[in-house]
Amino acid sequence: MMIEQVHLLPEQQSWMTSLLNTLPALVVILDAKGRIVGFNQACEQVSGYTFAEVKERFLWQDLLLPEERAGVQAVFEQLLSHQGPKQYQNHWQTKTGERHLIAWSNSVIQQGQAVQFVIGTGIDITEQQQSALALQQQIEHEQLLSGIAARIRQSLDLHTILNTTVDEVRQVLETDRVLIFRLERNWDGIVLVESVDTDQWPSILGVKIHDPCFPDIYSGAPEQIRASAVDNIYTANLSPCHQELLKEFQIQANLVVPIILENRVWGLLMAHHCREPRHWKSLEIKLLSRLAIQLAIAIQQSELYCQLQAELTEREQVEVVLQEAKHNLEQRVAERTAALRQANQQLRSELLTRQQAEAALQHSQKRISGILEIADDAIISVDASHIITLFNQGAEKMFGYRRQDILGQPLNLLLPDDLVNYAQTPTDGISTTTYQMGARRRPITAQRRDGTYFTAEASISKLQLGDEQVFTAILRDITDRLEAQASLTKLTRQNELILNSMGEGLCGVDLQYHITFVNPAAADMLGYAIPELIGQPVETILGTNPQHLDGDLDALYPFEDSLISGTIHRFITDEFQRWDGTMFPVEYVSTPIRENDIIMGAVITFKDVSDRQVVERMKDEFISVVSHELRTPLTSIHGSLRMLTSGLLTAHPDKSQRLLQIAVDSTDRLVRLINDILDVERIESGEVGMTTYPYNIADLMTQATNTMQGMAAQMKVELAVTPLAVLTDVAGDRIVQTLTNLLSNAIKFSRPGGTVAMSAHLMPQQPPSCSLTSTTTELSLSPADAPQVCIWVRDQGRGIPPDKIDTIFERFQQADSSDARDHEGTGLGLAICQSIVHQHGGHIWVESQLGKGSTFSFTLPIQRDDIANKGRPVT
Repeated sequence: MMIEQVHLLPEQQSWMTSLLNTLPALVVILDAKGRIVGFNQACEQVSGYTFAEVKERFLWQDLLLPEERAGVQAVFEQLLSHQGPKQYQNHWQTKTGERHLIAWSNSVIQQGQAVQFVIGTGIDITEQQQSALALQQQIEHEQLLSGIAARIRQSLDLHTILNTTVDEVRQVLETDRVLIFRLERNWDGIVLVESVDTDQWPSILGVKIHDPCFPDIYSGAPEQIRASAVDNIYTANLSPCHQELLKEFQIQANLVVPIILENRVWGLLMAHHCREPRHWKSLEIKLLSRLAIQLAIAIQQSELYCQLQAELTEREQVEVVLQEAKHNLEQRVAERTAALRQANQQLRSELLTRQQAEAALQHSQKRISGILEIADDAIISVDASHIITLFNQGAEKMFGYRRQDILGQPLNLLLPDDLVNYAQTPTDGISTTTYQMGARRRPITAQRRDGTYFTAEASISKLQLGDEQVFTAILRDITDRLEAQASLTKLTRQNELILNSMGEGLCGVDLQYHITFVNPAAADMLGYAIPELIGQPVETILGTNPQHLDGDLDALYPFEDSLISGTIHRFITDEFQRWDGTMFPVEYVSTPIRENDIIMGAVITFKDVSDRQVVERMKDEFISVVSHELRTPLTSIHGSLRMLTSGLLTAHPDKSQRLLQIAVDSTDRLVRLINDILDVERIESGEVGMTTYPYNIADLMTQATNTMQGMAAQMKVELAVTPLAVLTDVAGDRIVQTLTNLLSNAIKFSRPGGTVAMSAHLMPQQPPSCSLTSTTTELSLSPADAPQVCIWVRDQGRGIPPDKIDTIFERFQQADSSDARDHEGTGLGLAICQSIVHQHGGHIWVESQLGKGSTFSFTLPIQRDDIANKGRPVT
């Protein structure tokens, strides 16, 4: 150290310099202007400057840091004014640029009040400071580790721990980004947590990174894997891809510490310094390495916790399942217990029901057995082989076998084979329980023990009891019923025939005045078919003005009283209406229909009285005509006798004789008239017996011709008769009477000179015309084809008007009303002829042409055997 400007003796100055250079402390002497005037060897060693290099230079000119220069100058000024601090620290910047922290103790050398020199004695406390700083950092690191370890112990939230760790590490390291990178087994990775200083640096949280260098770096043994500290990526020996990757994230200095877990690299703890390159201190590397260990513990603890949580969760789930299973089991046990109790109760109930059913079944069996025993029907059961297994008392009575004799015998011993085969008929589709065939009851023929047969109605049922089949036949002897049914059918048929053959109409009416039945006679009279009348209202057949009962105008129908009071009423002057609307007179009786003394309807029995009314009218006309005809000769007789008894004709015997002749003629006519009337009535009433004998028709024709020959001669009429020799069974006198009546009429109505012809021929049963044009053909008939003879009388008179043809054979009917008077006829001759012919089973008819004459023909049955020999005409 050179001390200049200090006013010392040279030997003092040398001694002082040697002394200062021997001091370990730094000694700097400044003049009042701040220039260096003293600078010992310690200063030269620390600053790297020699005293010559800094001599007379201001202290703050070379040695001080720019940022501390002003402060040091201020302290220097204060020292000059005696107010400056005695102690002070500032940095020296060495010649090589290093920094040293110097702790100064300042003193001044005065001359008077003025400060001439400022002496600064300093101690380089750089290492102390660095040690203190390192210690402080170590303390902070320990605190950080302790805090993280404490959080790891206190918390199992790994994510929070990791986030807190990166934040605190970044703050402790005062770097720009700290992150934890999760490394997968395929060496891909993702940034799990990140702490970034400012938004100036990009966040890479969640970024997936694939570095091909990872396997080479981290696939070795865990103890061989070291932390990687890169102070400057641009100067470090990095692979281009690694460098590009770091540049992508604006990284300039990179510190990477592996997190080893279970002998493998779980992930990486990274610290990035982005603003500038950085030297990573060993303490920092050690801190991150220790933190990596703590993080590994935390991760393992978290994984264990998660595993434990999973196990706990699984255990809880298992416990829940077990609890649920237990609950279900308890519930099932409870339900099963309840079901068992219910089943037990139901079993008891069923047992009781079964006991009751068995008792009822036993009772029913006894009842059925009793019924079977007392049943009148035969009940027979057979097995599948048709061996009789049941034979009741009714069967014993019906078949004549004793039960002990017939049981075990085949069924065909009792029933014919066809019924046995019927029972064997397979019952397709019915193979269970019971097959009832009651609807197939049918009559069969069964055989008794004595060998006799009888008709029974059989009903067969099939009972399937497992594999066993039981056929049961119920037989009822219907012999009496069949006989009764036959009698009833016969009686019904008779009644039906009676009803159908009744000439009177029957019509049933219900209480609603609807027709319930009619018989054929009623339907014929009304002009309906029977079905057309059933269900129709009764007014269908009633006339428009039905007769009222006893003038009861309030009654709707004349027979209504029969439906109300049940009395029988007779109506004789009513009319019914036919289908075509025409009316006809009826006489009917309404009779109530009773069933158990309850009136169910009425039966109307009616008959058409049109013919009776005609007959009555004819009777009245007949009486009128007969009275008139009888009165006419009686009047002549009475007048003639009064003239004779008056004496006025005593002088005139001729006139008297004439009157007597008139009286005799009138008497004859009156006798003939009475005889004819009596003949007609006797013949039609059957009082005159027609005793027949074999007669030759030719003989009868000849006898009649001979009788009328005189009259014909008197009337100048020729008789041309051609008899036919044929034998008939007739009443000869009556046939002669018929022939004489016909010849008499023909003669009467013939003109003088006319001819009356009479002939006969054979003819078939159906009466063809007896006209002469068919005579030749009919004469050639064989006796077998001509069972009757036709006799005809033809005249050439005036003929009969057509309107008289149909009535000419009625009583007192003549072609002209004056004929009876002019020809002394009674008007009964043709009626007598018709009666006689009808009594012989023949027919009589007339054919006439007005102005040309008439032909009266009639037929008589003949004896066929006689025709072959005698059926030839006789002249």
